[in-house]
Amino acid sequence: MEGLTSAIAVVELTAKIVSLCAEYSSAVKNASHDIQRLRERISSLGTTLKDVLELLQGSHGARLRTSQKLHDALNNSRLLLDSIATTLESKLNGSRKQKKMRAFGLRSLKWPFESKKLENTIAALEQHQNTMAVAMQIDQTAEVLTINHKIDLSKLPIAKGAAYNSQANEYDPRCHPRTRLNVLAGIYNWFEDPRGKCIYWLCGMAGTGKSTISRTVAEYLTEKKIPCASFFFKKGEGDRGGAALFFTTIAAQLVQQLPCIIPHVRAAIEADMNISDKTKSEQFEKLILEPLDKCEGQQSTVVSIVIDALDECDLEEDVRLMVLLLARAMEVTSVRLRFFITSRPELPIRLGFKSIGNSYKELALHEIPKPDIKNDIAIYLEDELKAIVQRYNMSVETRRQLPKQWPGSKNTERLVDMAIPLFIYAATACRFISDRRLGGPKEQLEIFLNSHRNPKSNLDATYLPVLEQLIRDLKGGEKRAVITKFQEIVGTIVLLASPLSITSLANLLAVDTEKIDNQLDMLHSVLNIPLSPDEPIRLFHLSFRDFLIDKENFDINPFSVDEQKTHKMVMVCCLKLLSRDNLRKDICDLRRPAALRLEIEQEKVNARLPPEMQYACLYWVHHLKESGGTVRDHDQVYDFLIRHLLHWIEALSLIGRISESVGMLDSLLGMIDVSGSCTMSAIIRDIKRIVLINRWSIDEAPLQIYSSAILFAPEQSVIRNMFRDQIPPWISPLPQVESNWDACLATLEGHSGRTRAVSFSPDGRQLASASDDDTVKLWDTATGRCTATLVSDGITAVCFSPDSRRLASTSSKQIKLWNSITGSCIITLDGHDHMVTDISFAPDGRRLASASHDLTVKLWDTETGDCITTFDGHYNSLLEGVSFAPDNRRLASVSNGQRFDGPYVVSYDHKIKLYDTVMGSCIITFTGHDDRVNTVRFTPDSRWLASASNDSTIKLWDTAIGSCIATLAGHDEGINAICFTPDSRWLASASMDMTVKLWDIETSLCTATFKGHSQSVAAVSFAPDNWQLASASHDSTIKLWDTTISRSPSTTDIHSQKVTAICYTPDGRQLASASDDHTVKLWDTATGRCIATFKGHSRPVTAVTFAPDGHQLASASEYDKTVKLWDVTTGQCVATLKNDAYILSITFAPNSQQLALVSGAVYTREFHGSITKLWDITTGRCTAELKCNGKYILSIAFSPNSQELVSTLSDHTIKLWDFSTGNCTATLPSEELVYGISAITVSPNGQLLAAAYGDYTVKIWDMTTHDCIIKLEGHSFWASAMTFAPNGQLVSASGDDTIKFWDIATGICTATLEGYGSWVGAINFAKDGKIYPSPQSPMRKPPAQGLSSVSPIVHRQDIGVYNYTWVTWDSQRILWLPPAYRPRISAVRASTLAIGCDSGRVVFIRFSDMDKLFKVQR
Repeated sequence: MEGLTSAIAVVELTAKIVSLCAEYSSAVKNASHDIQRLRERISSLGTTLKDVLELLQGSHGARLRTSQKLHDALNNSRLLLDSIATTLESKLNGSRKQKKMRAFGLRSLKWPFESKKLENTIAALEQHQNTMAVAMQIDQTAEVLTINHKIDLSKLPIAKGAAYNSQANEYDPRCHPRTRLNVLAGIYNWFEDPRGKCIYWLCGMAGTGKSTISRTVAEYLTEKKIPCASFFFKKGEGDRGGAALFFTTIAAQLVQQLPCIIPHVRAAIEADMNISDKTKSEQFEKLILEPLDKCEGQQSTVVSIVIDALDECDLEEDVRLMVLLLARAMEVTSVRLRFFITSRPELPIRLGFKSIGNSYKELALHEIPKPDIKNDIAIYLEDELKAIVQRYNMSVETRRQLPKQWPGSKNTERLVDMAIPLFIYAATACRFISDRRLGGPKEQLEIFLNSHRNPKSNLDATYLPVLEQLIRDLKGGEKRAVITKFQEIVGTIVLLASPLSITSLANLLAVDTEKIDNQLDMLHSVLNIPLSPDEPIRLFHLSFRDFLIDKENFDINPFSVDEQKTHKMVMVCCLKLLSRDNLRKDICDLRRPAALRLEIEQEKVNARLPPEMQYACLYWVHHLKESGGTVRDHDQVYDFLIRHLLHWIEALSLIGRISESVGMLDSLLGMIDVSGSCTMSAIIRDIKRIVLINRWSIDEAPLQIYSSAILFAPEQSVIRNMFRDQIPPWISPLPQVESNWDACLATLEGHSGRTRAVSFSPDGRQLASASDDDTVKLWDTATGRCTATLVSDGITAVCFSPDSRRLASTSSKQIKLWNSITGSCIITLDGHDHMVTDISFAPDGRRLASASHDLTVKLWDTETGDCITTFDGHYNSLLEGVSFAPDNRRLASVSNGQRFDGPYVVSYDHKIKLYDTVMGSCIITFTGHDDRVNTVRFTPDSRWLASASNDSTIKLWDTAIGSCIATLAGHDEGINAICFTPDSRWLASASMDMTVKLWDIETSLCTATFKGHSQSVAAVSFAPDNWQLASASHDSTIKLWDTTISRSPSTTDIHSQKVTAICYTPDGRQLASASDDHTVKLWDTATGRCIATFKGHSRPVTAVTFAPDGHQLASASEYDKTVKLWDVTTGQCVATLKNDAYILSITFAPNSQQLALVSGAVYTREFHGSITKLWDITTGRCTAELKCNGKYILSIAFSPNSQELVSTLSDHTIKLWDFSTGNCTATLPSEELVYGISAITVSPNGQLLAAAYGDYTVKIWDMTTHDCIIKLEGHSFWASAMTFAPNGQLVSASGDDTIKFWDIATGICTATLEGYGSWVGAINFAKDGKIYPSPQSPMRKPPAQGLSSVSPIVHRQDIGVYNYTWVTWDSQRILWLPPAYRPRISAVRASTLAIGCDSGRVVFIRFSDMDKLFKVQR
């Protein structure tokens, strides 16, 4: 009840004081203005207090009464109000004489408050009121969150200190109540004007008071209870210096003030837990625009956002993007969303505002009439000087006190004239004059007025008087020593990329904190120096930095800081700090090689990497670059990298900044001294390759830089060889890897469907990709990071406008134009009647051409969205491609006729037409391809036209005469896409044969073939640098290639196409792999070397299996319909078994003498369904055919004596067969299940059969009586593999991630092993009793009918693969697999994991000495 009682008492006090003021108002005439001001302030406070009281008496008041903030605010208000009331009453009820005089009507009553005291009192009341209002907003919102709208605000990271009312800005000034009246009135009227623009831009040069106005505006809005969020940018202030956390910071503030948006913000977070890492455009839309738009009628009609010092945002790109995004405020219709922005009138900002047209209101402070500025500065100085006099006089004895009129109108006028137009000058002067550490106000004023009478600029006049105090009365060496120390310490402070505390700065510079304290003692008027040594030192104003580094003032400013020299000094300090045994492997003692960064306690990271360490990691390259320095072999940078390169990468990952490492490495490459820097260049280029390929894994698990990143780097990698001792000791021998880097720079992953199109922006900064997952993704080409995801359906093509600012994408029958910076859709072009297949911008960017299956090509005006022209000369032909010529006039299109030939669609009439877009007519038609033409492209120099076709050729055409001048042949299958380099010298082609080829246009020769995609390559695009190439594939990835490297994967042992199946020999010493390249390879599992290659199949090999005795190997091709038997010792093919249908599986009998072959669907006049053929491999003859008329065999199993065969069928039955006769001996009854039988196994004695069913149960059958003995229940998903243990128990592995052990006599589950993740295809017992689950084979997945392949996931008790990307040990992730080493099919035997890859590699990872797994090898 305490809070409620306090509130009631304070409300009563306000009413009492208002009444007392009324009495004074009638009795005292010479203070009516002051009395009215106090009365208004008390009344305003009373209104707030009544709101507080209403809330406290409400249904949730009990919880709010416990708020400490509210409690303190009420108590402080009561104390102050009590004092005011007492003072007023004491005067009213004074001496009898005063009472008598009042009785006779004599006005002897005096107002008890002097003006200055009243100012302080009113300010204190205002502060208490604001504190109370904020406390109630926070507490009320917190209560709403607790009761109705719980939201995890940790998912909205904020920039500390960015809000106007944050602790860091507590003492920053507001506008004097009598200054800026016209400016503020205009701003306030704009907020209230329902027809006002959505953005107000207040610009002005440095020091004109923009930030002070921003704080005043934000405070006014808060006082008026208008929801207000704010972000005050500040260069060099960490997160406040950039836009990365801008929108999450704003959203977090709005959530506190607008409870109605909470469910919508929460929904956005739950829909994407990584929303804070998404693009700024997506954050703005999901966290601000959409939530506000969904709250119509539930909140204030105005929502305000104050953005100060936008020019201090680090990246110009972010500044332009912010302006463009904020202009979208007009899209919100539920409220008036208003953005108040201040900045210097820098060019990027001016251009940004120019690009949004008429969406903003502008006021330039430096253009305000000089008399108005002078008046405002005069008012400010007069009041500040009075306050200085008052504070000084209170601290000294009477004889030393200053006159109340000090410093007099003449000196005040001089200060005013010197300050115009800079408020920062006036503020700095006042801080200097009042700084008692330097002297008394009188002395300080004299120094300030008399020092440097002829300044070259206002900044000189502002700061030189302050700094000259440091060297007053010093001469010669003493003076130089002081200046040198100043330049070392203060020069560092002003050039830091992010502010540091005194403690951190001392550690960085390797000096005592006392030395820094002593240097800063006399600089409190220009630097914001906190009381705590652990709080960052800040500049009061960025102009102080400008003043110190202004090269034009070096001759008159003895304190000038040599920018390059200081940057170099800081860089050296950074490297020394990082090299003093501060950086080391596993600095946070994570132990686990795949410990996730997000699971590491931030306190631990901050303890091991304190602020100065984080600063050094992030900014040493920045300081080196700003110093104008170079790097070369055996210099300080070289020495640092050869010792700490990986430690540095680990540290960047730990602080969540690994993406920035790419830019740092590029900066280092740009600083290499070309003479004598061979090793340094190789180191930087090599680590950049490693980071680009492994960026995702290192970001997620920092210690992977020491394991996966090095382990899978090529043998000749400089980094691999430099840090070979860091390779995990628990992997031995090391897996076979490439000998050197191939042309693939990076693989971009993120699409969930086939990738169909890719396009570089003309400025080279972005890459766009389009996919069947109905998204277009924008990628940062420098870092490989996805920066935006645009959602649209039916996307087949994308292309950038020539200025890179717009992106066009097809969308079913439409074309969408997007702003490539903000990600917003600008316009939709609608007019085609069928799917749009291709698009092309005209070189002028004003027109766009589109081709469609509606048999037309359309030309569009990209500004208005109007269709300008329709070309419809492709009769009965589907338009597939379109391309504008560089001359901006001609346009080429591709069409193909189609007709049905029985059940097949046949393409014919393959034509390329060339149009004159001005005349609207077809100029020429090219023919010559033998199959469907897919695309057409002009050379950038307009000389030729290239076309690509399913006939596996590219043709070059002379557009002047219409003849084919060259045919480029070399692909094995059809060509989907082509593109030219900007210099027209090279052409790249993307083919269905999964390769990209590079062609020399002059010679028509293929100069390089790039392999790496696992499916058809759909698109290619060259970067404007002529050497980087992007390819998009149906395997859902985009690859970036260095076309200057023609090297293909150099490992000679690999398959030339993807691996389709692998199988260990029974003893595990060898492994066989099958491939689409028609071969089978035999591998030594100990060395990972290929020891034999078996050739003989004419089509892709789809299955391999060893005979139980290990002497023979069977391979099957589903497509050439044969099984080949190979002698493992000699490598000879001993038999070829021919089949008349697709072969789906092969299985040896336990005696190694028979083979069962399951065929796919067979359709004849007498029979349809599956056939299992039984072969005697000693004679090579088929001994029996098991036919299941109308049914399909799903799986088979032999009895241990090889006399019986068990098969499961698509009708959910199990059949038993006599192997010698092929007769069915029994049919076990079917089950009425949605899914059939998922696994079967026969007991070692041949008496029992276990069958797993689609209802998640397992039944045990008697093989003799054919009766069901018992039913086992316990799995929550069907079992994918089963086996009988040596002790007679049944072991079953299920899709519910468990392996269960069953007592088949009682049906009781005796044990459960958890954490096996996915499907297990087989379970084997070793001699030591351990179980070894193996990957699921194509026969094991339980389909409703027919057979299908399975997910190639491996699991065993110790080794596994999670989600295709992580190798696990005991269900813990330990090793990330790069894209080139990910499993298409996998197998485990003992401690070796074998992986068959899409690239054709077969990789063996052998684990040894696993006790070292969690021991860090430093």
